[in-house]
Amino acid sequence: MVTVWDRVVRCTHWCVAALVFFQFLNEDGAPLHRYAGYLAGSLVVLRLAWSTRASGFAHYSRWLPSPARIRNYLHAVRHGGAPRMLGLNPLGACMALLIWSLILLLAVSGWMMGWDMFW
Repeated sequence: MVTVWDRVVRCTHWCVAALVFFQFLNEDGAPLHRYAGYLAGSLVVLRLAWSTRASGFAHYSRWLPSPARIRNYLHAVRHGGAPRMLGLNPLGACMALLIWSLILLLAVSGWMMGWDMFW
């Protein structure tokens, strides 16, 4: 059996998933809601930082999508022969980057809601 993702990746993944689920249940804006949002944003930053130091599939060079990788993968999908990959395929990597960006945007915009200059 091949272990694709290391413990840091797995831990950050499931902790962020649990925090996002918790945030759906706790929408009142109480301090616990704010701190959970800050923690989710921090875990995303940790995961992205870990991509620069990790080895194997967690390293950004193994999963970061380039235009050429995306184009080649889409071409293979269109012709019925999408390659099986360990780790993220280029479209999955785009999805992961989008989700991480949205979580960071939510954390930053939640933090900015406390600024008087915007209200």
